[in-house]
Amino acid sequence: MTQYLIKAADISFQYGLPMADAIFYTVTSMYGSQIVTSDKHSKGLEMVIIWTATHDALNEWDPSNGALFFFNPATATSAWIWTRPQITRIGVKSLRTSGAGQVTPQALP
Repeated sequence: MTQYLIKAADISFQYGLPMADAIFYTVTSMYGSQIVTSDKHSKGLEMVIIWTATHDALNEWDPSNGALFFFNPATATSAWIWTRPQITRIGVKSLRTSGAGQVTPQALP
């Protein structure tokens, strides 16, 4: 554990990141995961994708295809969420709509 905190402290110093962000980055990199963020101070870090939602919204791009809710089906305990039409799945997350929109649910594999 100490080795990861030392690595996080080094990253914090090297990139000028707040320590909490450096710890998050260190733990995430241990698992080979990517971080998608709009925090510009993370720019330049490996495995970090800077997503500018404002730019996408102005260009009328909606990566959720109109989803209003998302959840992890493996951990969901509310029966209500299962009544909402499913739009798509991103990793383990299921994106759903209210059922009253123009979005047509797509069949999943």
